[in-house]
Amino acid sequence: MKKIIHKILLFSFLQAGCVSLNSNTEEKKPPKIDDKTSLKDALEASIDFGDETLKAVKKLISKRNEWHKAEIILHDNILKHQDHWSYISLLNAVHLFQLSDSKRAYQVFKVLVRSERSNVVELGWHLASALPSAAMSKEIEAKLTEALSNDEVSDALTPKMAEAVSNNGLKSSYTLVRQGLMEKSNIAFARAMISLNPKQAAEDFLDYLALAPIEELRQLNLKTVDMFTCTEILQHLMVVEAPVSHPHFDSIFNFAISRNNAMAEMARKVLDFYFPKYSQDLAFMLARMPPWMQVAFVERARTRMTPVVGVFLGDLKGVTAQKEVVEEIDSVKSDFTEQKQE
Repeated sequence: MKKIIHKILLFSFLQAGCVSLNSNTEEKKPPKIDDKTSLKDALEASIDFGDETLKAVKKLISKRNEWHKAEIILHDNILKHQDHWSYISLLNAVHLFQLSDSKRAYQVFKVLVRSERSNVVELGWHLASALPSAAMSKEIEAKLTEALSNDEVSDALTPKMAEAVSNNGLKSSYTLVRQGLMEKSNIAFARAMISLNPKQAAEDFLDYLALAPIEELRQLNLKTVDMFTCTEILQHLMVVEAPVSHPHFDSIFNFAISRNNAMAEMARKVLDFYFPKYSQDLAFMLARMPPWMQVAFVERARTRMTPVVGVFLGDLKGVTAQKEVVEEIDSVKSDFTEQKQE
């Protein structure tokens, strides 16, 4: 399924602009592709012109069942010409090569990912993600080790790299993916962490949530962290338990009083997941936070009171030193009792 998705994504990108950037081919018209066209000529035409020619060539190769032969030609030509082909031509070639399900994709990845062109490097990571294998895993490890040795890790931390590491099951690269989340914020790193080590990810996600200043959360102006990444993280924390003893567990309370209602609701659902087992611990945690934050959380509970939340508010009332918090808890519980009686 992942291979199909990656093929669709790459083909969609091709559709956006698959024409050759070669000046001498721009003046030519795409050749007609029919049963008389040789495989070599068909591949050259698809690489040069893309678009409808590329579609026709894919149909021709499938009709003739020549994907194995095509893989041989494409493999050799990509390695030979990748330095001087235009990016679009290389994109067309790699797209066809990917469809061949080559067992030698790791060899092409090894070359592409060391290109001087950043878009070609990303194309290499895409190929590694789309065609995972044991050999590909070794090449990815070699590239990342090389990046570490050359102090080029930050450049290697891209969403496509995270996807490739995840799809190839490289658990040993989890730490690098975590670094990518903290530095780049892209959701691909969070998803890769979940895939590689869901339990450790739950704990490490708290460090990321803690990066969000409470001022941003209260002003609907998230800049420090990515909203979609935070959503992915909160969804994970609803099903995989993180340690309540973590120094940044209280960041979930920050999100629970966010002015982004959808995100705040998700954060409160995360807390609901922990309340039955850790109600007193969380009450002490919230009681150490500023009074206005305690009141804000209790106010939010007014519209979503449940027995579990009621127990938590009781525990909070017993440990908070703030009179206004106690009064707000009493008010919320009184309203809830009246509603039940009605």
